[in-house]
Amino acid sequence: MVALVASEYARSNRIWQGKLRISSFARLPESLGRTDGFVEVQLEFTFDANGRVHVVGNAVAPAELMCYACMKARRCEVTAHIDLRVVRTEDEAKEIFADFDSIVLGDGPTTIQDLIEDDILLSIPPSVCMDTEKCGNRPQELPNEKGKSYRPFQRIGLVAKAVDKSQTS
Repeated sequence: MVALVASEYARSNRIWQGKLRISSFARLPESLGRTDGFVEVQLEFTFDANGRVHVVGNAVAPAELMCYACMKARRCEVTAHIDLRVVRTEDEAKEIFADFDSIVLGDGPTTIQDLIEDDILLSIPPSVCMDTEKCGNRPQELPNEKGKSYRPFQRIGLVAKAVDKSQTS
């Protein structure tokens, strides 16, 4: 794992660029559907107008995600655009919540994984087929025979009357 002190990187306007193994993340392998491969990361560290560490960049991870329309695994890339502020307390995070994404860190070192994992998880698309309605592997509905319909609760009224009649007897 790569550890750094975000405020030191921001003081010198540094950029961190590299590849991190998917398996080095706590929650990412399960969510991406794979443990092999690398997340490509580029992060720029600066200070914002209020003196907070500002981290901007991108992370790109390969994924094998399930298409819920056709129930087949699809290979794709998950791209996370990272734009967050590093704060020291939960109260400060709540204060800027409406304007900025934030992460609460102390003065010590943190890992790149801790900085970006949530953003990658939030960037996983809800659908991997471009148009789920036109997905070629999507199960097709059987045509309904004209004039016939399936009514699973059609006789429930008769059952209710029979139960009611047996309770009154």
